[in-house]
Amino acid sequence: MRTGYIFAVAVVCGIINLWYNKFIMNDKKKIILWLILMLGLIIILSLIYYGRIIRLKEDRRWAEREAALEHGAILKKTNPLGIEIPAEVYYYTGTIKKKTGGSLTISAAAADNFLVADQEFIARIDENTRMLKYKMPIYLKPGESPKDYAVGDGKTTLADFKVGDRVTVYTSLNIKDKSEFMASEIRAVEYK
Repeated sequence: MRTGYIFAVAVVCGIINLWYNKFIMNDKKKIILWLILMLGLIIILSLIYYGRIIRLKEDRRWAEREAALEHGAILKKTNPLGIEIPAEVYYYTGTIKKKTGGSLTISAAAADNFLVADQEFIARIDENTRMLKYKMPIYLKPGESPKDYAVGDGKTTLADFKVGDRVTVYTSLNIKDKSEFMASEIRAVEYK
């Protein structure tokens, strides 16, 4: 259907173009201008048609969703990118907003994590929490490893992290729907 529509528009434009070129114009500049205008018309009509198709698909998707809700369906939660949120979550990535002696407050964007909306978490830290921070170039040379760029020779402490650092916080427990949890590992990569 779509291809047929575009083909029909192209044929009609081609016939008009040939007629106009044969009977109206003899100048090559006018012919090139006319060809550009016809090509533009084909592109515009195609974009309008494809926009209509996309809009129809979106309308159909919303209608299906509303019908499912009316029949008591439970829809799966997704983040803003449309990724389904799993039943269990063991890490979040975000930016350090506040640092205290035994915890980090992390602002996590929904698009980067398994979250419905942006959220702040408190990651508690104890002596068993492993901390890693790397200051490395964007591209590693062959044979290099991120370990080559570890801060403090791999013995990172809480003092090495600062507000604004982007970190990934891991835990051994399911932290879905929790706003505070014990971190088992914290990693940060700072590019230079």
